[in-house]
Amino acid sequence: MMSSHPVHHRLSRVRGTEVGLDLLQPAPARPRRPADDRPAPRVVLPTQRRPIDEPTPDGTLRFPPSWWFRFALSQLARLYLCFLIGATLLVTLVGLLPGWSTFVVRSGSMAPKIEVGDVVIVQARDDYSKGQVVTFHNPDLAGAVTTHRISADVDGRITTKGDANSVADPLEITRADIIGTGRILVPWIGLPMVWAQQRHWVPLGVFWASVLLALVVWRSDPELSKGGRHVAPR
Repeated sequence: MMSSHPVHHRLSRVRGTEVGLDLLQPAPARPRRPADDRPAPRVVLPTQRRPIDEPTPDGTLRFPPSWWFRFALSQLARLYLCFLIGATLLVTLVGLLPGWSTFVVRSGSMAPKIEVGDVVIVQARDDYSKGQVVTFHNPDLAGAVTTHRISADVDGRITTKGDANSVADPLEITRADIIGTGRILVPWIGLPMVWAQQRHWVPLGVFWASVLLALVVWRSDPELSKGGRHVAPR
């Protein structure tokens, strides 16, 4: 009876050790699920912008109305800025060519063909005829330049008249007074200069505010301003 207890005690130890070793063994790996072809869900953090496109179940892209509104504003801003930059470059570069000059219209005497703020690009010529629009040094106003239409030419004495005027100009001019005939008309691009010279600060401020607003709208969304877009995963 006394000799059986130590044996039982040793067996318990051995069994306890075996059980402890079993607990230390790594758990069997779980079988992986087979990968499917479905795209992984897109995770958008709170600090990130939400995607502008929403993929439909058939894989096509659906843009919300807010995206189309922002896209239209961005394109209008781009067209406005491109017109201002392109027209300014055209007037500046053509005016540097030999025989070419540019003038800003400051009165409505040639309306509706030529309005206030339009830029007339003229080219010097050797001969001029009735009906042509010419820019000339006005003998009635020292240092002034006028753009009117030739209404009569008698023995080198040229009579001019504005399309919006009821009577011809009081003084005749000669061919030596003519700078050139109108070749290119760039509308509205000279309005800021006219407003500044006439001290019309309100329309001038509205103009610069519109330029600044167009820049902000164009640059506020990098994807829209660069023509890019988010693409749904396939």
